[in-house]
Amino acid sequence: MNLPHLSPLPIPSILQTDNFEQMLLSVKASVIEYLTLNEPDIAEAVQETIENEAEILTKLLNSFVYVLQNYDRQQNHKALQMFGMYATDDQMIDVIVSQLGVVRQVVNPGEPLATPPVSKTMESNEQVLTRYFLAAYALSSTGTAAGYRYHAMTLGGHPQVSVNSPEAGKVVVTYEFKPSELGGQIKDAQALLADPVNPLIDCVILAHGGDGTPSAELVEGVQQYITRDDIGLISDKPTAKAANVTQWSCVAKLEIEHLPDRGLVLSAARDALAAYASEQHKLGGKVERSLVYAALAVHGVTKVTLISPAESILCDKYEAPYLVSSDITPDAD
Repeated sequence: MNLPHLSPLPIPSILQTDNFEQMLLSVKASVIEYLTLNEPDIAEAVQETIENEAEILTKLLNSFVYVLQNYDRQQNHKALQMFGMYATDDQMIDVIVSQLGVVRQVVNPGEPLATPPVSKTMESNEQVLTRYFLAAYALSSTGTAAGYRYHAMTLGGHPQVSVNSPEAGKVVVTYEFKPSELGGQIKDAQALLADPVNPLIDCVILAHGGDGTPSAELVEGVQQYITRDDIGLISDKPTAKAANVTQWSCVAKLEIEHLPDRGLVLSAARDALAAYASEQHKLGGKVERSLVYAALAVHGVTKVTLISPAESILCDKYEAPYLVSSDITPDAD
């Protein structure tokens, strides 16, 4: 399914910044309109002045439009942070997802007492927004593919609900939240129909650590959680399964322009490849050779010779591609 933050709508025109020339013409027109109404004696002279690029007043007006354009751009950026599909600011995303009770998970607690201290690693913006948009499908139980995916990725997020009647005419409903030690360890999950006749569901999970292969403990934790009577449907028979990780390597040679910063160009290409590999490290991920070429062809690279992978890697929902090694070197001059 396409989630809004992964396939956002085009940004509305009201939240886009006009180009400099359009804004300059608008400001000039506003200045002349104001002077025509309030200082008609100088309006014509001022108009003649601001049409002359050599005039100081014209340069000041150009500078003002530059400042105004940047201000407009900043305000538009702030407005976009109000919407989950456009938000990029960590704190604003935390506020947005909290509307559905979603909290950013801890992927790795780190070691604050170590020397030097190791900071904890939090769930990425993309992952917490994925759970936020899935949460609407899982307000009560599983059943839908999105519901299973949400619950598998949010272990411990659903409270234990118990109902008892301590005395006649009185019912007490207790919501008990028990944070799971396994929460935050799952990077991706997919619910797949294993049997078209019987209600058999494969819940495939991909972990954050290593190449994404989950531990037996994590698989069992998901199994227990999604089969709770207050989460799983009584008619479904879900089975948690580890993802099949397809390891791949990248070997490429780059022709780089003769510039003093050739080392920086090579580093940028390697970083771009790593970012693409990380983006595709998900269930059903695809490593397209054309996109590997595109990732490596950063500014300053004139030619990419891709040796490996020899073919595109197209994974199904049970699989996830993982870049295990890369050898990106400059072509010999």
